[in-house]
Amino acid sequence: MFSVFRVSMVGYCISVALGLIWFFAFLTHMQSQLWLLLMVLWFTLNLIAAKAIERRKFQKISRLLTDECDLVNYTAIFEKLSRSPNIGPGKTNILLCLSSAYLMSGNNQAAGQVLSGIKRFSAMRVGTMQEIMCHNNRFVYFLRLNDIPAATHALSQMEKVLQSGKLHEAHQKGYTSIYKEKHCQLRMALGDYNGCEEAFEQAFSEAENTMQKVAAKYALGKIYLHYDRITEATEAFKYAVRYGGSSIYMKKSVEYLNKLGAPISVPPEKKQAVKVFSNKETAAIIIYLVALFALVITSIVYVAPRLQ
Repeated sequence: MFSVFRVSMVGYCISVALGLIWFFAFLTHMQSQLWLLLMVLWFTLNLIAAKAIERRKFQKISRLLTDECDLVNYTAIFEKLSRSPNIGPGKTNILLCLSSAYLMSGNNQAAGQVLSGIKRFSAMRVGTMQEIMCHNNRFVYFLRLNDIPAATHALSQMEKVLQSGKLHEAHQKGYTSIYKEKHCQLRMALGDYNGCEEAFEQAFSEAENTMQKVAAKYALGKIYLHYDRITEATEAFKYAVRYGGSSIYMKKSVEYLNKLGAPISVPPEKKQAVKVFSNKETAAIIIYLVALFALVITSIVYVAPRLQ
């Protein structure tokens, strides 16, 4: 996955290459077993470091969605990553994130195109989570199109994976909650609101981030509106507008508020140049590589001749 980000990929390749130069320079002064062990250790440490950097960067990007509800810049980043020629085995994750971004921002057509391009899942345990999220996104996509049979099928496939026993216990509760919320959305689309209010109130109270709270509050707004509880619906939609950033929940809530005679002003969306790596982080990687280069050259020029 580390090959997705150009900075970390280039840094990894240069670091490994410099290490190989050093190892070959001292090849004649080491036992073959020690040389091989050190070389494998160098490869492993660089790979671990590169993957750690990438995990931190993905966490930073994810916060754009989960905490800031910034779909404009979140989508722009994953559009760029999806065009990278070095996606490799991380392609499914990138496409799932991009389809979620399009769905969350209300671009259903683009979401459908991305979802149609997801053909396979990882053979490792993470593949189970990928499959669940793919069925989840397909459910949302078909429900937006009011294609109830297709949405029902996607939801049944999601349930099938959840009951397969392949999902790690630590993730079972979270994905089961997502499934229950989607089941309520399907019932609401069919006109059955029984028990949905309690389900989304629980979802709101147990939400782990801003986006989950906004989604739950938006659903509650629709439920309150169904029961003609206008004041509660208005407050729920105002919450979604206040914290929903550039998400579809904010956009739809504005439409509902206008219909309810409670218009609210929303600042225009601003697409900023969001950098995956900040200038300081890029500078730190460059300084490390320069220092490593200096160490290798110094060792070869001054240390190696004295060992002969």
